[in-house]
Amino acid sequence: MAEYSGYLTLADDSGLEVDALNGAPGIYSARYCGEEGNDKKNNEKLMHELREISEEKRTGRFVCALALCAPKSHGMKEWTVRDSCEGRISFELKGENGFGYDPLFFYPSLGKTFGEIDRAIKATVSHRGKALKKLAEMLPSLVDLNAKP
Repeated sequence: MAEYSGYLTLADDSGLEVDALNGAPGIYSARYCGEEGNDKKNNEKLMHELREISEEKRTGRFVCALALCAPKSHGMKEWTVRDSCEGRISFELKGENGFGYDPLFFYPSLGKTFGEIDRAIKATVSHRGKALKKLAEMLPSLVDLNAKP
């Protein structure tokens, strides 16, 4: 995309890894119930698969990988960052905020699910927020932001 557009291009892939499920749903998080799945169905499937798993074994994490690519006019470079956010999978959906698995992902430091916390707070502790911060801190030293394609 960077070469096609002539601009810096950012890609993001995020997913939920559940230890009791050997890392699933992982890269299939958005399609956990198949191509026709949605947040509700994905959450229901996850709750069903963990129905007999005790609280202490419901550990997992959200993971985010970001790639920033520059076109040839900027030296055809690529930078990647990765970060994660540890938590547990709740027994029930809690909260109306966020999307995806947020109502099930319990963040121990705040004592709430991502579905219960404010978006601004989530941005400071989430996998994606932390990865974006890493990338933002790298940008000034990586790219001449004033260069024209």
